[in-house]
Amino acid sequence: MVKSPNLIMVTSALPGEGKTFSAINLAISMAMEQDKTVLFVDADVAKASAGRLLGVPKGSRGLIDVLEHGVSLREVLYHTNIPKLRVLPAGSAHERATELLASEGMRALMSDLSRRYADRVIVFDSPPAARHRGHQPYRGR
Repeated sequence: MVKSPNLIMVTSALPGEGKTFSAINLAISMAMEQDKTVLFVDADVAKASAGRLLGVPKGSRGLIDVLEHGVSLREVLYHTNIPKLRVLPAGSAHERATELLASEGMRALMSDLSRRYADRVIVFDSPPAARHRGHQPYRGR
């Protein structure tokens, strides 16, 4: 049995491959369906552009503020111009953002989101697997 069937993570191998664009389009497509409500979580905290692209003002509190400072989800969920699409932006810049995303607190938050919003699809725009453009994927000999 799948524990959290309403959680979807979108990632890519490298930066610049269109991951955020794909994640936003997936969330919008699903939110346009008659019986779906979507929560989009901008977990690509280093880039943190998805929230802004969906109409959340730059500098708004969000995911990092929930994880680091215990800010209530109610305070950081934003409406979009699409009626059934909400956004949890990345939030405040933080020097240990990557550690926060890998923390027990993040796991607990994901579990809580899945249970609390069992009637919603939750799309996470996550960081790419490799951070640096200089990293080249293995292509064989």
